[in-house]
Amino acid sequence: MPEASTPKDETALVVELRRTLGRLDSALGQISEGLVLVNAIGQVLWTNASFDKFVGKSRLEILGVDLHGILPLNIVGEPILTIEQTRGGLLKTVFVTVILSDDPVHALEIEWRPVVTEVPNPLMFSFRDVSARISFDELQQKSQQIEDKWLSTSKKYIDLQSKQLALAAMVMKCPVTGLPNRRGLRARIAIALQQLRRRPGLVTLLFCDLNRFKEVNDSYGHQVGDELLIELGKRLQSTLRPEDVLARLGGDEFVVLSPGVLTPMAAVQLAERLQAVVSKPWISQDYSITPSMSVGIASTDDSEVTVDELLRRADLAMYAAKGSDERSITIYDNVIDAQVRRGVLIKRQLQSAIDGDLLKVDFQPIVDLKSQDSIGFEALVRIRDFEGAWMAPIEFISVAESVGLIDQMADLVLRRCLAVLKLTENTAPDLVISINISPMQVCREGLAGRMIAIAERYEVDLGRLAVEVTESVLIDRPRTVINELNTLRSVGCRIYLDDFGTGYSSMSRLFQLPIDAIKIDRSFTAGLLNCPRRRVVVESMIRLSLDLGLDVIAEGVELEAQAEALLAMGCLKGQGFLFGHPAPFPQPAEILVP
Repeated sequence: MPEASTPKDETALVVELRRTLGRLDSALGQISEGLVLVNAIGQVLWTNASFDKFVGKSRLEILGVDLHGILPLNIVGEPILTIEQTRGGLLKTVFVTVILSDDPVHALEIEWRPVVTEVPNPLMFSFRDVSARISFDELQQKSQQIEDKWLSTSKKYIDLQSKQLALAAMVMKCPVTGLPNRRGLRARIAIALQQLRRRPGLVTLLFCDLNRFKEVNDSYGHQVGDELLIELGKRLQSTLRPEDVLARLGGDEFVVLSPGVLTPMAAVQLAERLQAVVSKPWISQDYSITPSMSVGIASTDDSEVTVDELLRRADLAMYAAKGSDERSITIYDNVIDAQVRRGVLIKRQLQSAIDGDLLKVDFQPIVDLKSQDSIGFEALVRIRDFEGAWMAPIEFISVAESVGLIDQMADLVLRRCLAVLKLTENTAPDLVISINISPMQVCREGLAGRMIAIAERYEVDLGRLAVEVTESVLIDRPRTVINELNTLRSVGCRIYLDDFGTGYSSMSRLFQLPIDAIKIDRSFTAGLLNCPRRRVVVESMIRLSLDLGLDVIAEGVELEAQAEALLAMGCLKGQGFLFGHPAPFPQPAEILVP
């Protein structure tokens, strides 16, 4: 026979039940849909946070109130739900779509269903914002509402017609370019997919994203940016067939709907023509801008594919194209889907780590090869992925660049390093910390000024900081990069040429570069002992660098024999697992500076 529960057991059960209900309430408060439960006579029993925000009242103000009395009015000034709709007795689920305003368009989908465990039935309502998915049918419904309202108040028909035309233009067209916007495009895609049922073929989307368009707005102003968008819209339109549809989704995104493209290769050829016409220089007033764009392609012969799914595939392919160093045109496939989904997760992790100051910065020692004492450190940023494992920098750096988080991340790393330098200014005044700078950062004007301003706030001498750049940035945009690096050098900051030997620079060009040291790539260090040719190359690097007055730091030193060989060649500094793995910064007393 089971033992009877004690008052203590019942109290613990009540406490746990309250905790569970609290967790459930908190979880329901996080979703975007507004939820409200009413009794059989329409009085509010419970709401979530989204519904409270929707009606602009606190939960205490709402509980017990008649739901019909706190809901907003629709576009024609009528209640979005009737009194009868908010009362119990309903035996089925009901959906309605209502439009609250036209500038901007604000539309809701309302769903309500009975709670069948009680009689008479309470009702659970869900309010979902569907402004971005308003369709032609709903637009017509909205226009009819306006017509009925205006006719009932004796407005002239010509005013009514003007209002309807203006409304249609606003809802379905981009106000800058005059092209169809997202709503207009969705309607055209839906028609194209329906036609696949009668006439088999392919419906193809080319999702085009302008590269670095934000820099145009930032550098020249939004007026110039809008003029460029209008010009590019005309160029793209001139390349298309009459049956093709060009739309602008907003920002720097255009989409081409091309029904009847027969093969993936034909879609790629169309994308290449679009890129060619976009890339011609555009001159306006005193400005000369050479645009470029990345293109993602998605095709389907399945009429059951939804509009949202086809747009999603093209969007993913476009992001894959933007993230590739080799391809600016990408066709959607399942591999891209997985890669971009991971990129989205990495972006969330990165944004969360930046917002919460949770980025981890480790430091790997750079040593004097003779004494093997630490003379500096390289700062290396770390971030965990969504499964808790540490990600390789190559994964999240490219994501940070593509989504515009690279400056925030780099500034955070710089502040951490400056804090360490400030901490050690008395115990290790000759310590130098090096930080890696993204190619995207150093190719833009303003990097040096921002770094100098941050260092001034910390009151740290920039002579104790080094910046590591790769060879490729000195080839891509040499004038901008050299100006930024010279500005940093003018205030004492050192410049290291990272991964030397793997990029484009020849040793004969070293004297032209604004650098203070080269870092020999680990691939050369690894082959030093068993590859005579690589040994000759390393010896040449070291000898030429020393002749030019440059320091030499060998990366990837893992064996004593490697350190001895490098020292014999004249390389005095090294970095690698032989001397220490990346780790949190040691206490000042543990740093040995000759």
